[in-house]
Amino acid sequence: MPNVSDLLSMSKRILLPPAQPTVDPLQLNLSCRGKLYIDISPMQEPEFTGIPHVAAKLCEELLGDRTMEPAFFYNRHQVPIEIVEHLLQMRSGSMLRWAAAKFAFKPMLEPRSRRYETYGLHTNMKFARRMFPIEGQIVHDLTTIVTPQHHTPGTNEYHQSKFYGDLMSNDITFAVSHSTATDLKTYYPEVTERELVVSHLGVDWTHIDQRARDLKFDAERFILVLGTIEPRKNIGIVLDLLKRNPQFARTYRIVIGGRVGWGSKFEKEIEDRGLKPLLENGRILQTGFVSETAKYLLFRNAAAVVYPSTYEGFGLPVAEAVSLGAPIVTTPSSSIPEVGMDFAYYFTSGDVASLEDALTAAIRQKHVSVSRSGETLDSWLERFSWNRCYTTIRDSFLALDRSQPQSSGMQDVYRHA
Repeated sequence: MPNVSDLLSMSKRILLPPAQPTVDPLQLNLSCRGKLYIDISPMQEPEFTGIPHVAAKLCEELLGDRTMEPAFFYNRHQVPIEIVEHLLQMRSGSMLRWAAAKFAFKPMLEPRSRRYETYGLHTNMKFARRMFPIEGQIVHDLTTIVTPQHHTPGTNEYHQSKFYGDLMSNDITFAVSHSTATDLKTYYPEVTERELVVSHLGVDWTHIDQRARDLKFDAERFILVLGTIEPRKNIGIVLDLLKRNPQFARTYRIVIGGRVGWGSKFEKEIEDRGLKPLLENGRILQTGFVSETAKYLLFRNAAAVVYPSTYEGFGLPVAEAVSLGAPIVTTPSSSIPEVGMDFAYYFTSGDVASLEDALTAAIRQKHVSVSRSGETLDSWLERFSWNRCYTTIRDSFLALDRSQPQSSGMQDVYRHA
C-alpha cells in the first residue's frame, strides 16, 4: 500500500499550473472606477502560503477585474504588472527578491489621477505610511497583543511598536474575521465602525494542477496534524494524547506538517513524553514545510485533520480542510468557529480527553459535505471565496465618504526594521 512518503514525493513532481490569463491594461474599460494598488511585499517568500498566499489571490482578483486599473507596489516602489504576473505563475517570490536587489523600481510618486481616485491596499504591516490619497490595510490577527506569551520578546516589540501608527494612518482597515474586528475595537477603540470592515478570506484550489486534483491515492491511514511547531499552534497536546493513548499512532500514522518555529525542540517534546520509539519506527512523521500541492493531497487523503491552535485571526488551514470535506478537529477559540462552523469538531484547549473524544468522532466521518446544523458545503464555499473577499475590499474603498477628512497620520512616515 502506498504510504504518506510516496504521497509527499508525488506532490513534488506535479508542477503548479500556469496562472490564468490576465487583463491587458491597454484594454481596460475607459469607465474604470478607480486605480487600486496592492502591496506585494509578502510575496517575496519562496513559497506562497499564509499571508503571501492571501496577497497572491487578491492580485489575481484585481488583474481579472475590468472595473479597476491594477497596480502593485513593493515597499515604496511600483512594480511592473509583468513581474507580478510572473510571480503568480511561478507561485514563488524568489524573482521579486532578486529583482529588488538588482533594479531600482519606480518610486511611488505618481500624482493623483484626474479621471478617478487612487487607492492603496497594504496586505500586512506597512513599510511606509500615507503613500496614497486613500489608504487601507488588512489586519490578519492581533496575536502579539492578545497572546504575547506565544511570541518572542523581539517579535512582540517589533509589532507592538509599529502597529498603532499603521492603524491610525488608515482611511479604512480590513479585518479578516469578526473575531479580529472585535479584538481591534477592544484594544484600539479609536477604530470606528466606519473605518473597520470585515472581509473574510477565501479558499479555492485553482492554483493546484488538475492532475493532483484528479489523483486517486489509496494511501495508508493517517492523521494530519497541521501547524508551525511553536507554542501558539499547540502541537504539544497531540503528543500528550499519543502518550495517553499510543494506540492512535499504531492504528494511524501521525503526520505532523509544518515548519519548526520557536520554543522547545520537537525532538525534546517527543522524548519528554516517551514517544521516541514511535518517531524512530515512522509512526510519527514530521514533514517540515508542506507545499500547496502536498497540503492538498494530505487534506484529501487524511482520516482526520487536527489543527490545535489556541488563537487565530482567521484560520486559513481550517477553511482549507473544510473546503475539501476533510474531518477537522480544532479548538473553539478566537475566529476558528466563525470559519469552521459546524463542519469542524471542537475540543477544549488543554483537555486531552476532550481532544480524544473529538478526534474519535471526526474519524468516523470520511467526508463532511453537510454540517451538523444542516448547511451544505456548497453554501459554505459561497461565503468564503476570494472573489467575495476582493469585492468587499474594492467596494468598501469605493464607498468611502470623500467628504470626510482623511486620516491625520503624518505624511511619508517610513518604517524601519
